[in-house]
Amino acid sequence: MSLKELYESIIPPPRYEFRNGFSNIEILDKLVGDDKLKVTKMLIEEIKQSEEMDDLVVNTLVYLDEKLAILTISDLLDQSHTSIDSLFLITTLYKLNPEEALIKEAILVFEEIKDEYILVTAIHYLSLIDNDMVRNKITELTYHSNTLVSNRAKQYL
Repeated sequence: MSLKELYESIIPPPRYEFRNGFSNIEILDKLVGDDKLKVTKMLIEEIKQSEEMDDLVVNTLVYLDEKLAILTISDLLDQSHTSIDSLFLITTLYKLNPEEALIKEAILVFEEIKDEYILVTAIHYLSLIDNDMVRNKITELTYHSNTLVSNRAKQYL
């Protein structure tokens, strides 16, 4: 199997029919040595060059090499992104290195999100941080006028 084929088996196209029920953990666990390093470099390049954030690419990098992931994600945060992408990156960083400053940053970014449909996804990302400030912020949304937002907030409490 070529390196390109290996990478494509680890990161399928970002469409529902390719990713629904997909897991790359079994493939990742078999990677060793040079192949693991090459795939890690490809993931970093994908993250840096992509215009849209791909959760699977970021989470795969985190799984393979936490230290490189922290550096790459920190660099990405310094660049301009949508609020939802920034929130995803912050919560991913928090999972790797739980610092209170990241909680505050996540809440600030979360509060910037006004689109109710994006807010539904943002609740999921914010809920990945297990903290009283986050739970309080999500609790506030249980009274949101949009039923979808309200129900999503209730689901994560």
